[in-house]
Amino acid sequence: MVFISDYLSEGRENARTGKELCEYLKINRRELRAAVERERREGHPICAAVYGLHRGYYLAANKQEMQEYCASLYRRGGNLFKTRRACMKSMELLPGGMSDGKKREQ
Repeated sequence: MVFISDYLSEGRENARTGKELCEYLKINRRELRAAVERERREGHPICAAVYGLHRGYYLAANKQEMQEYCASLYRRGGNLFKTRRACMKSMELLPGGMSDGKKREQ
């Protein structure tokens, strides 16, 4: 089993892009994201930066880097929740429903 964390360095300044990792490991983006999520849930301190000079995946070098990444996840989660709420509202305006045989996610 390949561990993405084995190919990462500590510190945001040492971030490796997803494209770079995929090419090096000969995997696709979906496989990369799944492996990163699995390792995070196993306790590996893998962070990601999507803005700024140093973009990509890296291992947190300290608590501050991990706190900053966790804060970005919190913001993303809030934005996803807002989008889901808006989609649920727009669904109410669409024709059809449970009675026409179509199941809708709750």
